[in-house]
Amino acid sequence: MNKRLYGAVTEKARELRKGHFYAVSWRELSGNRPVKIVFEYRQQSTGARIKKMTRVLPPSPEGRTEFQITGSDYYQNGRVLAWRMTLLDGSEVISRKQSFLWE
Repeated sequence: MNKRLYGAVTEKARELRKGHFYAVSWRELSGNRPVKIVFEYRQQSTGARIKKMTRVLPPSPEGRTEFQITGSDYYQNGRVLAWRMTLLDGSEVISRKQSFLWE
């Protein structure tokens, strides 16, 4: 957690950096099509509503990115209860991981 708080001088700045962090890494993709990662999740106070974050990255055979649920989103909507991550190479689904509670 200290890495995430680096540079946050005030108590308010430290509070805004608290939350949930999800990292995804990949390797051995074709490297000639854009990489798209879709992160879907449900939070404590949003009920069954699914929220989504998407990243489209330049073509690369390997890489890493991170999704964050922090700050006001974390404090207003609560902790993440269930999630699903989908990795696409162009339009082809390469991998999908999900939490135990995802339906």
